[in-house]
Amino acid sequence: MKFQDRAGTWLQWAVTAIEWVVAATLVVLAALATWSILPEFMSIGTPQGTSAYTSILDIALLVFVIAELFKIALAYIRHEGVIPTVMEAALVAVARKVVVLDAHATPSLFLMRAGALGLLLLALSVSWYLLSRANGEFSRVPPHGE
Repeated sequence: MKFQDRAGTWLQWAVTAIEWVVAATLVVLAALATWSILPEFMSIGTPQGTSAYTSILDIALLVFVIAELFKIALAYIRHEGVIPTVMEAALVAVARKVVVLDAHATPSLFLMRAGALGLLLLALSVSWYLLSRANGEFSRVPPHGE
């Protein structure tokens, strides 16, 4: 076996190991984010008002973003198309920010954030549309159970 073949085999093994370490790290991050919801539940009765609920929603949606990133890692490990999964993760991440948008901020800051999120959603929507037009299989991503 040539040195180049051995080096290629070793590098492929190293890349696969790195992919699995990243996937395992995402699982740990999801577990830590889920665990961090508990203190927020304990602070619901305090005078914070609705900010405790917003914080719980923010953390819960963060877990979903991490789950989408894990799906990307698994698709990458399996050498499947990752672009639809990346687009899903981007939509979940932007939706997370829309849901927890602080309505109590100053009007100019609120409008600036809402406008930026609106532009992000528009860019993602146009990208999704163009990708589905360029590749008919793009928009036909099978459900998670298949």
